[in-house]
Amino acid sequence: MIGFNSGSEVIYQCSTRLTAGSGIGVGVFIALVFAWILGRNWLLMDKGNLWMIAVFMLVGVLIALRGVYLYCRPRVETRHIVVGNLTHRLYLRNKPLFVLFTGGVYALVVVGVTLVFDLIEWAVEGFDAAVWADRFRLRNLMIVALAFVGGALKYYLDYYYYSRWLKNNG
Repeated sequence: MIGFNSGSEVIYQCSTRLTAGSGIGVGVFIALVFAWILGRNWLLMDKGNLWMIAVFMLVGVLIALRGVYLYCRPRVETRHIVVGNLTHRLYLRNKPLFVLFTGGVYALVVVGVTLVFDLIEWAVEGFDAAVWADRFRLRNLMIVALAFVGGALKYYLDYYYYSRWLKNNG
């Protein structure tokens, strides 16, 4: 994550069972979201869209299966985390604000990348306001919401596992 000031890197070890639970949850969530999209709109889609959604569902299932594998065969994994920067201090002081900040940064990055691709397209083909309006309809912002949740979950769990490690080993 973005740290406005540098901190110190800490290396710690934790069980893979900790990350297995989040992997199972994220994988099942991704598979269910794309299954819902497929079930709701399958008559309106062409073969290319159906295959793309099936691939995304397969990715979700593979993430969940990796989580199940890690849970059934626990090992010790080494993690790296930076403490003393803005995000770590925000985690220690206000966890809801930490989730909003880290998720918001990821959502902003997704929107920024989308804008860059749109600007490149508009430079080549010309500006089309209908494309811009359609891009930011609520139903099309699902990828931004997934980036928000994914970014916030990753950093929250990293700091959470580190605080658990400190309690057990400190």
